[in-house]
Amino acid sequence: MTTRPGPPPDQGPPPGPSRGSGGQSMRGFAVLATVLVLAVVTLVVVLGVGLDGLIRTVAAGPPEDPSPTTQPAAPSPAPASPGAVSPGTASPSTAAPLPAGAVRVGPGPVDVEGDATTLWTADRAGASVTRVLPGIGATITFPVGGEPAQLVVADGRVWVWNYSSAITPVDVRTGRAGDLVRTELGISAIAAGDGGVWFTVPSRGLLGRIDTRTGRFDPQTVPLGGRPDHLAYDAGRLTVLDSAAHTVRTVDTRTRAVGAPRPVPAEVTTVAAGSGRRYVVSETALAPLGDGPVRDDQLVRVGPIAAYATAPTGVWVLDTAGALRRWPADLRDPAVPIRGQATGGDVLALPDGRVWVLDTAAATLRPAATR
Repeated sequence: MTTRPGPPPDQGPPPGPSRGSGGQSMRGFAVLATVLVLAVVTLVVVLGVGLDGLIRTVAAGPPEDPSPTTQPAAPSPAPASPGAVSPGTASPSTAAPLPAGAVRVGPGPVDVEGDATTLWTADRAGASVTRVLPGIGATITFPVGGEPAQLVVADGRVWVWNYSSAITPVDVRTGRAGDLVRTELGISAIAAGDGGVWFTVPSRGLLGRIDTRTGRFDPQTVPLGGRPDHLAYDAGRLTVLDSAAHTVRTVDTRTRAVGAPRPVPAEVTTVAAGSGRRYVVSETALAPLGDGPVRDDQLVRVGPIAAYATAPTGVWVLDTAGALRRWPADLRDPAVPIRGQATGGDVLALPDGRVWVLDTAAATLRPAATR
């Protein structure tokens, strides 16, 4: 903080011509009388008129900090200075009834990650993350600041992308946020794997990494060229999309070897990976990703996509009408849709077969009645 100098100390009135002692005494009496009169008038004004306004001003307290300005690139949380982290807040027990198994999370949730015992949501509108214990239906929301857009869980911490060029680690046991890990790079997406939180930096054409064991930014970045903007991790490799160049390439997370770019359809907007499979994803279609290029006629139309999740049995797709459907790995013969889930949010498919649906509008997380 830069301290600005205040006004110079009051030096009093400039000296006037000297006067005799008698005139000086009379002037002192007059000044004293004037001061007393002014004091009485001021007291009457404060008590009669200004006191109510004074009380209202004090009761209002200091104004809230202004909201940070969100950058136009999506999803890109706006840079801001982090505030103090307060203890977590449990969900109120007086909330309205929810569907069976559903729980309330923080405002505006946009991402969910976790395992069979503990789930975490990134609550963008609430500048928070919520820990969910599905076994007992308990939730606690922890403030992290910024605008959480995405999170991953690795090495005992939740890594929250809540500032445009920084990530906040949160202890999975206590929920306490640690110091910001600053990268000074414009992040566009994150993924966790092999002891690191990896992120794309379109403006620099590179991949960055935070070491999840030390909690430090790794200055050794991976140059890719172009504008890499999305990525997904599975089995020791990252699949990185450059949606501007309409290409994907693979990066070995252990050796950092970069594969050659391969063409994908121009409508592809992101990538998915998990359970040994990879896919390219557009707003309405999916296609399996192998070692070669992906042609337009390989895209399988699945309807307007709100969210998706890879699973051992295929891909779960939530459409914008609120229907959840499982597509097999080859994207043929999909299952009957499960309607009435959510029209926007996220989907998490766990290895045990359970699927969770995050509803952004309702700020809830619910298990899908899969079959």
